[in-house]
Amino acid sequence: MKTPFPVLIYTKQLAAMAEIESIKKTACVLLLYCVASIIFLREKIIEQPKPATNRTVNTAMKSIRTPEKIVEQPRPPTNRTVNTVMKPTRRKRKKNRERTDVYQSSLRRRKDRKIMYYLHIHKGGGTTMCQQAYKEQLRIKRQTNCNVQADQHCCGNEDSLEAQIWYAKTTQFDFVACEKEMYDTMTTDYYDYVVTLRDSATRYVSHWNHLRTNSRLNPLYSKNTSTNKTPKIQMNDTHDMHIIIKNKKQYSVGNFATWWELQPDNYNTRMICGAKCLDHPKFQITPQLFQYTLQRLSLFSHVLFLEDMESSYTAFTKAVGWTRAVNVVRKNAKMSTSNKTISEKMAENKLRYDPFMTVLDDALYAFARKRYEGNYTSDSEIASLVNEYANSKNVQDYYRDGRSRNCTDPCCGECSKWR
Repeated sequence: MKTPFPVLIYTKQLAAMAEIESIKKTACVLLLYCVASIIFLREKIIEQPKPATNRTVNTAMKSIRTPEKIVEQPRPPTNRTVNTVMKPTRRKRKKNRERTDVYQSSLRRRKDRKIMYYLHIHKGGGTTMCQQAYKEQLRIKRQTNCNVQADQHCCGNEDSLEAQIWYAKTTQFDFVACEKEMYDTMTTDYYDYVVTLRDSATRYVSHWNHLRTNSRLNPLYSKNTSTNKTPKIQMNDTHDMHIIIKNKKQYSVGNFATWWELQPDNYNTRMICGAKCLDHPKFQITPQLFQYTLQRLSLFSHVLFLEDMESSYTAFTKAVGWTRAVNVVRKNAKMSTSNKTISEKMAENKLRYDPFMTVLDDALYAFARKRYEGNYTSDSEIASLVNEYANSKNVQDYYRDGRSRNCTDPCCGECSKWR
């Protein structure tokens, strides 16, 4: 008897299900066995001690405090290590040592010596003096022609006694220059004041010669030899051109006579007088201001004279201990004889020389000659000398007639370039 077809199908399904259940049970047993094996092996691994590494040993040695310090022998450095590590160390130490020595030596000099303050009047040998100070191995600011301030005044960036003393105590320079008008404050306890005086009229001529031959100061005239371009302004004598400052613009002016007439009067006096005479009207410097200027000049430790540079510079070098005098004497002796006199320059332009332009400078020059060559040292002698030159006849004429020129500024109009 044959089994019915539905029964056969059902029987097969039961057999398949039984087989699946058997497989599942077998898989569960195997899975449990694997998990147990893994747990067993993990416990065995944890129980075994780990071998100590170098890092562990080093940290352990550092953590243990022993009474004796453990000194490890360093590995000998290779050539590459020496070149990259040792050389920068040596250079740094040498640089620091040099800075320390400079600072300490400057402090020692400040205790023993004053700073040499040089009033640089244009075309009075100031550049040569700065170069000579460098040759004498004094510490200077050579790249700015011994000027230590951007505005060419000196010192301390302020016209006060505190600023002057502060600068003298902190600077590393031995020689400083002032190429503009002096500050009102002077302190002879910290500075030795030095100036080179020159005949005032000759100085004006030399100043003009310097400006006219230095074409870079005159942007209106550009000499171009490489091309055939015409200059911006054509004149018969290009050296007779210069500039005039007006509202920050530059204009052409004529020859020497025109330039000179637009200069401030008594240039040397104004430089030493300083801020008080800076903006004073032309031909109107008062007797009080001129006496004040002479008194300030008497505070200078050394005054050199360009027309007698050999003897005055020799006396100066003996006083300050300088040894190289040949170059300065030769250069300035040539300078003092190479320029035409003011009368010759004015005669070329058919103009009359105005003595008021230099009368105070001439009296100042004569006062300095007598003061420093006659060794007047007491206050009473200096006071009598001041009165003698401040009240001379030519100076009195200047005081009496100068105001009649009706000038209201230092140049009696627009100033030609002078500072």
